[in-house]
Amino acid sequence: MELFYVGLTFFITILIGMPIVFSLGVTSIVAIIVTKSVSFIIAPQMIRFSLTSFPLLAIPLFIFAGEIMNASGITKSLLKLADALVGHIIGGLAHVNIIASMLFAGITGSAATDVACLGPIEISMMTENGYDRDYSTAVTVASSLVGPIIPPSLIAVLMGVSANISIGALLVAGYFPGIILGLCLMVLAYFQAKKKKYFHRKSRSSFIVLLKAFWEAIIPLMMPIIIMGGILGGVCTATEAAAIACIYGLIIGLFVLKTLSWKQLPKLLLNASLTAAVVQIMISMSGILGWITAVFHLAEKVTNLFMSMSNNPTIILILINILLIFVGMFVEPAVSIIILSPILFPLAKTIGLHPVHFGMIMSINLIIGLSTPPIGGVLFIGSVVGKIPIEKLVKSFLPFYLIFIIVLLFINFIPAITTTLPKIFGFM
Repeated sequence: MELFYVGLTFFITILIGMPIVFSLGVTSIVAIIVTKSVSFIIAPQMIRFSLTSFPLLAIPLFIFAGEIMNASGITKSLLKLADALVGHIIGGLAHVNIIASMLFAGITGSAATDVACLGPIEISMMTENGYDRDYSTAVTVASSLVGPIIPPSLIAVLMGVSANISIGALLVAGYFPGIILGLCLMVLAYFQAKKKKYFHRKSRSSFIVLLKAFWEAIIPLMMPIIIMGGILGGVCTATEAAAIACIYGLIIGLFVLKTLSWKQLPKLLLNASLTAAVVQIMISMSGILGWITAVFHLAEKVTNLFMSMSNNPTIILILINILLIFVGMFVEPAVSIIILSPILFPLAKTIGLHPVHFGMIMSINLIIGLSTPPIGGVLFIGSVVGKIPIEKLVKSFLPFYLIFIIVLLFINFIPAITTTLPKIFGFM
C-alpha cells in the first residue's frame, strides 16, 4: 500500500506539470512519511552521499566544454567538412546534416544542443536548396539523437554512476551503435531523396578540397580525440579528460581562433552551471530514491513480476524494451536512468545480459523517447527551430522511427555491437 501512495504521488505531480526535480523531492518526502522506517534527519545524509562521487564531476565539465566549443564558432567548419565528404551523394544535404551531427556529437554529446545550435543552419541550408521544411527538420531531429550515443555522452556518465558500471566502458560501447544509426539514417535519406529528386552536388570534392576542409575542422575534431584518447590510453579518468577538454577549449577559443572573449566566460559558466545544477539536483534526489528501492525491495519485485510473465529471456527483454520506450515518452532520460537503473539492471543480469550491453539498450530506448510525443523534448525544440507545427514534424519523422527500432533490435540481439570495443580496450 505504501508503494501505491509513493507511485501515485510521483504520477500526480508529473501530470499537474510540476518540474521533475521537485516531483522527485515530493515523492521522496511522501515515501519517508508513509513508510516511517527512516527519520527526516537521515534524508540530508542520503542526499549528500549521492553527490560524493568523483565521476559526477565529469557532468558539469563536459557541459562547460561543450559551451566553450559552441561559443567558439566551430559549427561551420564541421558542416564544411561534412559537405566535402558526402555532399555529392544523392540526398547530399541530408547526409551533410547527419554527418555534421555525428561530428558534433563528439563535442557536446547532447541532442538538444545539436538541434538548437546546428538546426537553424542545417534547416536553412536544406530548404534553400529545395528540400521540404518538414523533412529538413525531421532529418535534423533524427540526426541529433546520435549525440547522446557517440561519446562523450552525459547519459553514459550518469548511467555509470547510477548502476556502478565503468564509465569508460559505456562511453566506448557507444561508438558502433552511433555509427550504425548514422549510416542507417543516411540509407533512408538516400532513398527518400531519390524518390523526391532532392538537390545534391553532382561532382565529388577534390582531394585538395577534402584536405582543406579537414584542416579547418581539425580543431573541433581534436576535442573527442583528447577526451577518448586520454580515457582509452589509461592516462586519465573520464572526469580528468573532461577537465582537460575544458582547458583545450579555452586555449583554442581565446588564443588560437580568438572567437571567444574573456567577457563571454561568465555567461558560459552560468549556462553550464544552470544545466549541471538541474542534473545534480536530480542525482541528489536519487539518494532517497535508492533508499526507497531498497526498502520496498523493488528490484526483486520487478524481477519476480517479469519472470512470472515468462521464463523466456527474449520475451522478458522485449517487455523491458516496451517499458523503457513507454517511460521515455514521458520522462527525460536522465531522470529515467536515476529511477530505473537500480531496478532494471538486476533484472537484466538475471536474464544473462552484460551490464554494458544492457546500458546501451536502455540508453537508446530512452533516447527514442526524446523524439516521441507527448513530451518529446527534442521534437519540440525541432518544431520551434524549424518553425513548423509539431503534428507536421511527427508525420515526417515516422520513417525515422522505423530506423531507430531496427537499430534497437540489432543492438538487443547482437551484443557484440556494444561489447566488442570495451573488450578490445580492456574494460570488460
